[in-house]
Amino acid sequence: RRCGASHFRVSSAMGTRALRANRAEPGSALGTFLLALGTLARLADSMAGTAPPLVALLQPRSRHTQGFSQSDAWDLPVQELAQLLPGARLEPRRNHTVCILEDADEAVAQRACARSILTHSLYAVAGCGACLQDALVESRAGPTSRVRVCVATLTVLDLRRPYLSRSEAAELVSGVAHALCALQGLPEGELAADTLLLDAGSHFTFARRVGVGLAGGAGVPGSRPRRRFAGVLGKFALKERPFCMATTMEPELAFLMASLAGVGPGARVLDACCGSGGLLLCAAALGAARLVGMDTDPEAIAGAASNFAFYSLGQPPEATVTLHLADILRPAASPALDGARGTFDAIVCDPPYGMATRVSAGGSVRATSVEPGQARVQVAEVTRALLQLALLALAPGGRLVFFLPLRGSDAHLDGAGVLALLQAWTPDELRSGLGLLISKKQTFSPTFARWLLVMER
Repeated sequence: RRCGASHFRVSSAMGTRALRANRAEPGSALGTFLLALGTLARLADSMAGTAPPLVALLQPRSRHTQGFSQSDAWDLPVQELAQLLPGARLEPRRNHTVCILEDADEAVAQRACARSILTHSLYAVAGCGACLQDALVESRAGPTSRVRVCVATLTVLDLRRPYLSRSEAAELVSGVAHALCALQGLPEGELAADTLLLDAGSHFTFARRVGVGLAGGAGVPGSRPRRRFAGVLGKFALKERPFCMATTMEPELAFLMASLAGVGPGARVLDACCGSGGLLLCAAALGAARLVGMDTDPEAIAGAASNFAFYSLGQPPEATVTLHLADILRPAASPALDGARGTFDAIVCDPPYGMATRVSAGGSVRATSVEPGQARVQVAEVTRALLQLALLALAPGGRLVFFLPLRGSDAHLDGAGVLALLQAWTPDELRSGLGLLISKKQTFSPTFARWLLVMER
């Protein structure tokens, strides 16, 4: 403990790697020493309460993100945080429901949390440990002071169970009061805590809530895949809009796409298949200053304009929105690029899927359809045109975020298969100018899936 728990952890990791590489036999003197060092590391962690500075509680799968990563861990929230916090080391725990943020400035992490749709809340850790008394000792200053806690207002959150009974919470608060009495000899330190987190990396963690996500709030994220209406998701719910299409992107996914595209204050954003403007609305809510939309449907263009007017978004001088009646299949001739080539920071797009759609406005319904045999051809043509548009419109470092729909046998492709499909659909000069950063599959049925792709100019 005098040497510091970090030294023990490094030695423990070295010992594990050495044993796995058969450089030290388990029964040898070196193997025994390294294993003993690992035991000391675990003991030092429990005694010293070594704690990370920040802990993010992540949103679980919802009704609209349920199909992502069905066979893998739910890692989309961590992927989003990684885009918002470049350079920070993120360590997901508890099956990706908690994320430890290391080497992250608290103010920067707060801004990232406020822009994240899949981060529920952010906490600054004051102390943690295997028992309440150890957790109340300040983790950053060593065993010389204790965490400042007001027992009367302390909130208890159990990450294993979203719904903690009042009696169980009261029992834990009583235990905190007894632990504080046992530490009366230690003076109060600078770190304060308003929340006791159970099973957030360590068994007991005292922390202070410093941030809330776009759809976050108090308490623990729910564990069931339900439709969410918290925060901005209630404000931008489809049922609240004056104009909506059957293919309009749900706000949770729309905010996620804008976040992955790096949309923030002052950003210039283009949607080449804007429809009712759902993706551009969320980009405007994140602070985008210039919003440009394209679509071939005059009714969709008019409906998108009514949605922007309803939310009072895209209004000068804070932002401007321009909607063009244009075809994505002719990107070079698009009026959206007049005097604006190479100036956009992001393109967010949900292209046509080659499936029947229904448009509703003012109670009337209009149906459009595409011949099933033409669906794959249409997706290939639109994808090729979208990549060409990205090369023309994006500034260096700009991002293209879009969904690639796949039907039939294509729905079973893995990441390598999707990459091969893109290579078959698009010429080399298009792919060479765009680098693939993220690819995540969302499965709806055995014959239909779509890939969320993030590419950078």
